[in-house]
Amino acid sequence: MDDLGTARDTSYFHVHGEVNTRKTAELAYERAALLGVSKVVVASETGNRPRGA
Repeated sequence: MDDLGTARDTSYFHVHGEVNTRKTAELAYERAALLGVSKVVVASETGNRPRGA
């Protein structure tokens, strides 16, 4: 985006809640990999984490 800044994709969920936790974690891990980040923390409304995370 030349001298004006950086363009990035943004994800919006149509509903709120635990149903979005897994996708949020997947998106966070993908972005972390692009940036070379080795650890990611994803907060959830209930404190539950997605299976396999």
